[in-house]
Amino acid sequence: MKLFSVRPPAAAGRKERLLALLLVSIAAGGLLYFLTYNPEAPLIQTPPCLFRTLTGLYCPGCGSRSALIQLARGNLYAAWRLNPLLILFLPAAVLFLLSQVKILLTGRSLPRLFLHPALTWAIFFIILAYWICRNIPLYPFTLLQPVIVN
Repeated sequence: MKLFSVRPPAAAGRKERLLALLLVSIAAGGLLYFLTYNPEAPLIQTPPCLFRTLTGLYCPGCGSRSALIQLARGNLYAAWRLNPLLILFLPAAVLFLLSQVKILLTGRSLPRLFLHPALTWAIFFIILAYWICRNIPLYPFTLLQPVIVN
């Protein structure tokens, strides 16, 4: 059983190129935000996590913004302590973004990766287990909770 397959890229149409432009622009704006963020005088106030506000529990994404800010500043350890799952899945996001840049520049994407449904379900259950485990108030699960590290 193949867990994933690679298909050759097809030529991108106008909609795909516009979507690539939008995604690359959002990523560039996000990177600029993360690089220039100043916690003492933030230009943009981001709302707190709605799930955490309503329940008092951490969601799988809690700490992601702070982790990306730390990662943009080159502090991998602090980013890891804030959201390790994000750091593990970041290479896939970077590959996707590079594919969007290639679509934008050449009209063709990188070879497309199609995941087997079993692998997709495994990723879903990993995220679900992470969500549950980071809310267990016992060591070593407390290591999964977002922690600000200087």
